[in-house]
Amino acid sequence: MALLRPPRPAPADLAPPPTLMELDQFEQLLASGDFTAGAQFRALSPGLLKQFGAAAQPIGLHLRRHDYAGALQVLRGLRGGA
Repeated sequence: MALLRPPRPAPADLAPPPTLMELDQFEQLLASGDFTAGAQFRALSPGLLKQFGAAAQPIGLHLRRHDYAGALQVLRGLRGGA
C-alpha cells in the first residue's frame, strides 16, 4: 500500500521574496549592462515570481536577448518607479 504524499511545492513557493538590497543590486547590474545580471536574475527569479507573479517573467525574456534596458524597464515598473 503506497502512502500518498502531498505534492512538493514549486521553488517559487519556497523562495523568500528578494530583499530591497538584492533588488537594488540587480537594478544596478541592469542599468550598467553588466552580463552578471543574468546570473543574478536566475538566483532571484523564484523570489521575484513569488513577489510579482507572472509580471516578472519578461525580465528573463529581455535578458535572454541581452536587452538590459528592457529588463530594467520591467523591473522598475514592478518596483513602482521608472
